[in-house]
Amino acid sequence: MFGSVLLNALTLVLFAGCARGLPSCNCHDTSLWRDGAFSVDKIEYALQDVEFSPSEDVVLASSEVSKEGDDSTEKNLVVYYKENFTSTFKYESGVEIPSGNTFEAGFPRLASTGPSFTITAKSPYTYGQTKNLSFGIPGRFKCQPQTDPALCKVIFKKGEVSFPYIMSLKHNTIPNCVCQSKGHWTGLQYYGAEVKYSPM
Repeated sequence: MFGSVLLNALTLVLFAGCARGLPSCNCHDTSLWRDGAFSVDKIEYALQDVEFSPSEDVVLASSEVSKEGDDSTEKNLVVYYKENFTSTFKYESGVEIPSGNTFEAGFPRLASTGPSFTITAKSPYTYGQTKNLSFGIPGRFKCQPQTDPALCKVIFKKGEVSFPYIMSLKHNTIPNCVCQSKGHWTGLQYYGAEVKYSPM
């Protein structure tokens, strides 16, 4: 009887000691969110709250267009432009992820034909660094200038876009430990294709 009570008491002491050694979920302790200790469960971008920086025009293609006989002035320009755009997470509140941590993430991509957005497939990202991503801009543009001859130019706009984001982080060893990191994602991108003309 006495031995059984003593054994139960020792078991309780050992259990309590082990329990005290387990870390608790703490969204403000950066040591718990070191590289490899968590995974990014999901990232939500507030795409409706996009902010655009002033843009600059970039000429992707140009061609002289002139009439030939009785044919109408018309020419197609086919463009496929490959360019890098940058991707950066700027922390504001919640879990502050230490620089150098790596995880998988998708990023907003601005469509080449207008202000609509999609999320890219997930790819490796190192927090605190700017990521360069390459993509192509395909398109076929019809040149129909009012003057003859004319220089037809296909122009895209280049500028920075920014979205608020909420990143949900799931700890790999602490059960049911999910915290959030919030801030703004920014990226330099090309968008807004248009055709412009100038007299020759």
